[in-house]
Amino acid sequence: MPLLPRPQEVVSPRAFVSSDGQFSLEVWPSDQNGVGGATYKLRTGTESLWSMQHPFTLVNVCLTQAGEAIGYAYSHGIQGRVHGDGYGDFQVVILDRSGKVRLRDRVERTGSRFLHEPPSPIADGLIVHEEHDHFFVQLLDPDVNRRQPTWWSYQISTGTKNAEVQPPTMRDEHSSHGFVIAAKPIAGTPLTIVHQSHSWSGYGRDGNDEYGARFFVVDQKGRLIWNKLLRHDYQVAHTDSDAKMDGENEKINKSVRNRIFQFGGILPDKKSMEFELYFARDSRRVTYRVERSAEQNSTTNSSEQLAWNVTEVANEPSSLPQIATAKQDQALRETLRIGQDSRIQVAVVAANFPSLKPLSSIELAQREPESPIHSIYHFAGGGPGRLAFIRSIPGGQNVFVLVGLDGELVLEFKLPEHPAEGRWQTCWLQGDTFLVTVSPYGVEQKSTAWVLDTKSESLSKLDAFDCDSIDDLARLPDGGFAALATARYEYTMVSGLHGFSPDGRSRWHIEQDYSKGPQALFSPEAITLTSSGEVAVLDNIRDSLQYFSPQGQFLRSVDLKEAWGREPNYPTDLATTPDGLVVYDFDAAKPYVRVDSEGKQQSWFQPRQADGRVVDCADFETDSRGFVWVTDRHALLRLDSQGVVDRIIGAQPDPNQLRNVAMLEIDRLGKRYVVDQQSATIHVMNADWQLQHRCVVSPDDFRGELFQPLLTVTDDGDVSVCVSTVGRRGHFVRFSKTGEPIVVPPSQEWKGRPGPGTRTRIIEDYDSLFWIETDDSGKRTKQKITARPDGHWFERIIDVRFDDDGCFAVLAESDSLKECSINLFDASANPQKVIVLPKEVGDSPKFDYREKYLAVIGNSILLWMDLDGRMIARNELQPDRTKLPSPKIVPGKHELILSPGRGTSLVRFELP
Repeated sequence: MPLLPRPQEVVSPRAFVSSDGQFSLEVWPSDQNGVGGATYKLRTGTESLWSMQHPFTLVNVCLTQAGEAIGYAYSHGIQGRVHGDGYGDFQVVILDRSGKVRLRDRVERTGSRFLHEPPSPIADGLIVHEEHDHFFVQLLDPDVNRRQPTWWSYQISTGTKNAEVQPPTMRDEHSSHGFVIAAKPIAGTPLTIVHQSHSWSGYGRDGNDEYGARFFVVDQKGRLIWNKLLRHDYQVAHTDSDAKMDGENEKINKSVRNRIFQFGGILPDKKSMEFELYFARDSRRVTYRVERSAEQNSTTNSSEQLAWNVTEVANEPSSLPQIATAKQDQALRETLRIGQDSRIQVAVVAANFPSLKPLSSIELAQREPESPIHSIYHFAGGGPGRLAFIRSIPGGQNVFVLVGLDGELVLEFKLPEHPAEGRWQTCWLQGDTFLVTVSPYGVEQKSTAWVLDTKSESLSKLDAFDCDSIDDLARLPDGGFAALATARYEYTMVSGLHGFSPDGRSRWHIEQDYSKGPQALFSPEAITLTSSGEVAVLDNIRDSLQYFSPQGQFLRSVDLKEAWGREPNYPTDLATTPDGLVVYDFDAAKPYVRVDSEGKQQSWFQPRQADGRVVDCADFETDSRGFVWVTDRHALLRLDSQGVVDRIIGAQPDPNQLRNVAMLEIDRLGKRYVVDQQSATIHVMNADWQLQHRCVVSPDDFRGELFQPLLTVTDDGDVSVCVSTVGRRGHFVRFSKTGEPIVVPPSQEWKGRPGPGTRTRIIEDYDSLFWIETDDSGKRTKQKITARPDGHWFERIIDVRFDDDGCFAVLAESDSLKECSINLFDASANPQKVIVLPKEVGDSPKFDYREKYLAVIGNSILLWMDLDGRMIARNELQPDRTKLPSPKIVPGKHELILSPGRGTSLVRFELP
């Protein structure tokens, strides 16, 4: 059976099925994290055999053909987070067919010495030899670097614990990241076949990593019987003509590895005494037969170890099979039966299904000629007298922009379209030339680079360039460049500093190494070329500056704590000045620190406007004269020596202008509330979109720009918006129905969403809700909602919407059930039903709930349905690569409005 690669924190109701399909055991936890007890129900077919409670929650179970349940539990949850009572214990349990406890082996858990790791023991799966009356519990190694699992052995019929077994690691000195993916009994024998993953760093062609597997057979005592090494098995796609695999082949390799890591390469049984493996690189199903050795003449341990022969008996071509077994499929079906009376699955409809009729769009603000300085995505120095940045608009094309220090536009240049979403960066090289790069998001991705000549307005791709995902760039004195890059893999990542020639060819490379001294890269965060021609590297864990020559030779290291005479907070960025550097110390009281060539602090400051308001800084750079420039994504702001803004290039937030709609809300009377992304001003309009008044958020209460803000409106017309500012994140600013600010102490701030027509309010958490009702005397009743109407836990709550009568709907995702659902509750928080959305809307869709209908948008598809999950209309929308529009149902007008991710134009549809 495949072994879980990492324990799951949320323990949902689940059904486990015996290998012959005759029995199923439902486990209903009393707590989301598996703390405490659970209710257990054993069935055969439709007949219920028993139902009872036990003071433990089994998080993984193997149900035998005799109806016995073998599993394990954590008294304080997998993470051991019950406060004030230690980490709890780990329990191995056997329930007999009548539900009575045959075994409850309890072991106290101890904290891990590794960051973010749960306490030990942590189980990684069960290996049950039912016909030979024993089972193993595989435990993860507490040492995450060593990765040597341990098997605890038990007898099923008596619950007796046998000696612990240490299976062989089968790792050589060059392999790393080896771990057991799957292990399975070999039918008709007491042997176990084990599938282990391996990688060999830098041992592939041209220094690439190799990904492979090792299969081995062990006996009941963990002794090795047979093994098979497939060193290149998960490097499936390759090109003989090119040592570097192209992006398409990398995607194929990743897909193969993900499938193998999910299900394992051990295929379902065909016959007794046989096992079947899948060899991925050669696309083969290979069958082996296990037989007792004819030479066995004694019963000594020595002869027992040599008492088996493993022989290949079949080798057939095969495409990558669906390795999930019928048992796994049946277990999922049985799990989905839990609460099925409250579940509705929305049917997938054809693309030519009836669609909503488009209406004319609404323009909320007069479009003015837009300054080229906006949507600043990546900010960079532009050489003497200039500044450069990359402008990025959601769903639009990236543009390189070059301006003078007086704000005069020098160049706007559209960058090429790239097939994958990624991070764009630029760096001045020399004269009129700039480097432009894009690093696709995801694992095992390679960056692409071009040289932009701003004088001839031409772009040349660097074909020889080969680099992982780029974190930062710096020019080198001869026109070449340095890149700080990170190679990201499925389970780890490695940083490195690379030097390149002007044509993009690699010159030198320094890889991250935790074992060496100050000359080694430990936790590099940013790089720059100093005025003296050295490459400075900022390390944000060691709080140090490292200096290298343009040829990659280590020169010296500066300890910032010693140089500054104080403890840095978390330095993350740096830039060059004529006499030193500026270091950005994230979340410090004064985050910008000027240092000299020896790293000694000269001054430090917090950027502020002339009136004392703090400037929200998304990025910073220095110009050739040493001035610090910061950006809030909308403008470029120059700071004087004290950190005060003395020049602005571009537009600043105007509370009286609506430039970009961050959110649209419509109350039950039809009044519109439109929030501006940059200023956070709430523009209140009537049903005809005529402005009534504005709720202006004070600059002291707000910084930055809004991202998916929470806006709430009461029945009385009072409105509040959730904003953030320095030292105070996620607080509500409240206004009266006429737009006047309402000042309340933080302890009396509104929290959550008010229910229309009720005295209720909902506060959302990641995996739960608090429903609060206030009576006439002011007394509050609070109810915590952790479960969906079908009894399954909320695992990830995305959004909550109210209907006008106080009923509410919760959009949530479930990893365990592999679904996204809308969960309906009445105005008193009583659960009603679950509507499971079709897969075509993807993850994290947007939705609205009103007048007993639902509008859902995901993957550029709009669905209109009733509360019985019946599809009424389906529209395909214009794709937006980065932001989904939000649907809003207009009360009493048979109209649906889509609020954009950018701009002030609203799309409308007529509702049937």
